Amino acid sequence: MRAEIIAVGTELLLGQTLNTNSSCIARRLAELGISVYRHTTVGDNRERIVAALREALENNDLVITTGGLGPTVDDLTKECVAQLLSVDMVQDEEALVTLRSFFAKRNWTMSENNLRQSCFPRHSVILRNDNGTAPGCIVPAGGEKAFVLLPGPPFEMEAMFEGPVLGWLSEKIDAVIRSRSLHMCGIGESEMETRARDIIDTSDNPTVAPYAKRGECFLRITARAATADECDRLIDPVAKQIYERLGGFIYGENTTIEEALVSALKKKNMTLALAESCTGGMVASRIVNVSGASDVFLHSCVVYSNEAKIALLGVASQTLDTYGAVSEQTVIEMASGARKICNADIAAAISGVAGPGGGTEEKPVGLVHFAFDVRGRLYTERLLMPGDRESIRLRSCVFVMATLIRLLNEV
Repeated sequence: MRAEIIAVGTELLLGQTLNTNSSCIARRLAELGISVYRHTTVGDNRERIVAALREALENNDLVITTGGLGPTVDDLTKECVAQLLSVDMVQDEEALVTLRSFFAKRNWTMSENNLRQSCFPRHSVILRNDNGTAPGCIVPAGGEKAFVLLPGPPFEMEAMFEGPVLGWLSEKIDAVIRSRSLHMCGIGESEMETRARDIIDTSDNPTVAPYAKRGECFLRITARAATADECDRLIDPVAKQIYERLGGFIYGENTTIEEALVSALKKKNMTLALAESCTGGMVASRIVNVSGASDVFLHSCVVYSNEAKIALLGVASQTLDTYGAVSEQTVIEMASGARKICNADIAAAISGVAGPGGGTEEKPVGLVHFAFDVRGRLYTERLLMPGDRESIRLRSCVFVMATLIRLLNEV
């Protein structure tokens, strides 16, 4: 099977939005054994979209589009597919009910133009969007050919592709496809790949592919077989090899780091408190995204000023005067103060210079101090983080959660 990926949106052509969708889809298609013929980007112009769709359909079995499924007049992807295939646009009642419910639950007024999002080329298979208002669809295009139309926002697109589209593709290639992602922190993508290079190069089924985002990386193992159990039997020995080499960096499988942290806290029946300065509540925000976090997460103090550190956490003014806010001594007192406020089992504290200003020769931009108080036992870390302000804060956030998981596993 051969595929082309078409990203629709003038903002992509102008460089106003980074096209991460095409690379994400291409990687997953490669893991499925589907070759990608070409990536195309086209603006919000009906004639150009139709021309791009026509050429893609002539050369491929599968054409996957992202974008152009919104409610505005320049969201043209579905209409262009219908025009190319000479079929009508028809309203799907279930999609309309879901759309109305989406707005009603939020007490929002649904505009008339939102009705366009419940209309699809005739004979489409509708793909429900649980993360937005724009459903996708699979449109038969004659013989074994088909269009798959996905929304543009990456969060919506990825959920739809990993769910119903992946299931549909599994049927098309007459196989079950299962993936297992081994998520890591504390190691860079290049080092991770170097240590697993031979496994990556020699693995055919399952395939092994490296991925990275700021502060963490992972290896995804993908197998194809007749049954799910057979896929797991193919994946298990490869996963074992990776654990033997990189197990100290792996914090979980098929999970986010915040989910892994909440799970580790529940497993140990321990509670958590936080004291955040340069991260400004970012760690807490990630944790409370996890359902059930309230069982183990007690509180977070965002103490940006020295006065707040003193008043809320009991940090000694002498400590701040002598060592400064970004110091080992200060984060130790922050962590201990946070734990004692509500008698948590474990606490973490972060204070750093996120930049772009404020750095000195002694304390440069990117310097971050961490402290962890585990039932009175103290641990500290000092790191010099690369990147801009947002990157430093995000890396600090990930490091805190990864270290908490490691400490919990050692309890």
